[in-house]
Amino acid sequence: MNDRIKSPAELVVNAVRLSGGFDIPSEEVYQATISSGLMGQPLLNPTSVEGWQGGEEWINTGSVVERINFAADFLGDTNKVLVKNIASRNPSRNNLLEICLEELGYIDLHHTTTEALNDHINDDQFLINKDSISIIIKLIASSREFQMT
Repeated sequence: MNDRIKSPAELVVNAVRLSGGFDIPSEEVYQATISSGLMGQPLLNPTSVEGWQGGEEWINTGSVVERINFAADFLGDTNKVLVKNIASRNPSRNNLLEICLEELGYIDLHHTTTEALNDHINDDQFLINKDSISIIIKLIASSREFQMT
């Protein structure tokens, strides 16, 4: 298991890369920058010339909620490349979680997290489509394992 939480800058850059990045400057670029600041690490304004301080400077309840919301909303956007790539692979209930974890960078989930996600996927009412893929991505992005490096 990883032992260090991703900094806000690492989390934002990771989410942007995983979701396909930006081709041109847009409102979305601005919002990603703002989100990093709300997590305690403004991307273009470090606290000193040495860069940002360690976790004590930016780890608090509010920033944790912001980082989970940012990662889940950004990565789970059905209009982004990540969801489209997973959907194009025609996943089944048997391999949806594996495909999502692969596309998100081969995250090693704790067995209890894996069981909970598989229970959700195997629910009789769960249908595989872009919206349900988005939900699984959001749940993974909200996990402790995704937040760690």
